[in-house]
Amino acid sequence: MAKYTFDFIISNWRTLDSDDDATFDMEFAFDAALIEPMLTHWTNPGMGISVNEDIPFNHDHDSVSGDNAMNNGILAVEVSPGFLG
Repeated sequence: MAKYTFDFIISNWRTLDSDDDATFDMEFAFDAALIEPMLTHWTNPGMGISVNEDIPFNHDHDSVSGDNAMNNGILAVEVSPGFLG
C-alpha cells in the first residue's frame, strides 16, 4: 500500500485549479472565522452540531427515523445526551 505524505497530497490538490477562462453561475465567499467547527455525533450528516453545542436528547430530534439512529450513535460513542464535547 502506497503511503502518501500530507505535503504530497496538498501539492497534488493544488494542481486542480479551474481553467483561467472558467465562468460560474454563482460564486460564494465565506468568512471562515464566522464558521464554527462542526462534528457529527454519528455517521448521519444530519446529526451535525457545532463543537459548542450539547449532544441533543432523543426528543430534540424531529425525525422518527433519526431517533433510532441517534440512539445507536450515542451508544456507539459512549456519550450521554446533553454531554458537551
